[in-house]
Amino acid sequence: MGVGLVRMVTDSGEQVRAIFDNAESHKCSWPGKFSADQFQPGQFRQLLLLRTLRPDKVVPAVVAFCAANIGPEFTEPPPFELEECHASSSAQTPLVFVLCPGQDPMSQLRSFAEVCLIIACFIKC
Repeated sequence: MGVGLVRMVTDSGEQVRAIFDNAESHKCSWPGKFSADQFQPGQFRQLLLLRTLRPDKVVPAVVAFCAANIGPEFTEPPPFELEECHASSSAQTPLVFVLCPGQDPMSQLRSFAEVCLIIACFIKC
């Protein structure tokens, strides 16, 4: 694959450059002998090409590969139900939140705390 890759880059420099500069290069088809079915987007060999030329696009390509081959349920997070998590927690098994950038469960926690406080006040009264 190494010699063929060098030849592809040499012979199809403009096409390879266009793929390299593309914001979604993990969805692009490759020129030359790398345009065969096994190198199309969503195929394992395409991941190898991306790893060589665009390592920053490997993660979205692997996500697409897994979703296509084993199912989207393995790449999409399950819905978060705070009530179910709270019911299964205790003082010995607390809740631990592992957050990704951009996630903020604070509003959901506050509204759940308000509901719990209202229910506790209703039961005591």
